[in-house]
Amino acid sequence: MNANETLKQGLEWMKSLPGQKSMEDYFEKLAQKDAIERARAQRIKEHFSNEISFDHLMKRVLEKQNIYDARHYRTYSERALHVTNLLWELASSEGTEIEPIDGLTENFSSMIYNYYGYQFAITHGQGSVLSIYKNKELIYRT
Repeated sequence: MNANETLKQGLEWMKSLPGQKSMEDYFEKLAQKDAIERARAQRIKEHFSNEISFDHLMKRVLEKQNIYDARHYRTYSERALHVTNLLWELASSEGTEIEPIDGLTENFSSMIYNYYGYQFAITHGQGSVLSIYKNKELIYRT
């Protein structure tokens, strides 16, 4: 079977009732996951609602992130912890969009948000990089 036949069979299956049901289930699962993420971000926002408490949270999160990175560095599986991604989501929805901070964010497509004195940036190039700054000084990048 060549690639065109495989593609054709896949498209036919997607148009069938089981295929449509499978896609609906998949997108429902994504919607549920998104709702959970938003609820978790909201809880962080409620519990860490000022600069002092948010600073305390960031110190704890980055400490755990650095331990996690050191453990996973050898396997090339390093990635941001779930809570680090939640903080990005919170900053991007509740923070203020700002201008590029450094050479990376200036030279590559970046979204940068300020939230309680921290700047969160997602930069896209050959991959995507999460950078966290405090008062515009880099404190974490993955």
